[in-house]
Amino acid sequence: MSIYYTGSFKKSGGLLSAITKQLNQINLKPVKKIQVQFDPFHPQSHIPREFLFHITSPKVVTTNYNCLVKTNIVCDRSDPWIRFDLLEPGKSITFLANNLTVLEILQQINTHVSSLVKPEELSNVSAPLTKSEKKKTKRNNIPAFTDVFTEETFYMSVVGFVISTLVVVFILSRYITIKPVE
Repeated sequence: MSIYYTGSFKKSGGLLSAITKQLNQINLKPVKKIQVQFDPFHPQSHIPREFLFHITSPKVVTTNYNCLVKTNIVCDRSDPWIRFDLLEPGKSITFLANNLTVLEILQQINTHVSSLVKPEELSNVSAPLTKSEKKKTKRNNIPAFTDVFTEETFYMSVVGFVISTLVVVFILSRYITIKPVE
């Protein structure tokens, strides 16, 4: 007599893979501002901090570069909360993060916020590319000057380049002599 096998054939990836799956589905296009408030001395203060870590990852940020993330740190023993101010005037979604885990918050974001994205905005993201299309997009995806530099980083890089050039010329002048042609 044998016992029939029930359950899954492989183990789940765990909490981290579930969070990664939810982060891959997040789309912040309808969000104007994300406010996170917590008291660092509250017993559940690790939840909004971990949420901030995940929501500011580069993949999530690329869904909406104009979305502001504001952190309010208070010292009044209040419960942590997360508020999403939407692009529609007067609409916001607030999550009380006291009894929620990060995974549950991300699931709720995908349910309530990512569902507001229009279908035509989603359609141009999901099509897989062939090798020739990937080569074309690599050539066409050369970043613009303003994508690479801000005014401050441009000046810093120019100053660094000039200083390094002067140092190299000074060092080379010690070893190289120019002889006149006779």
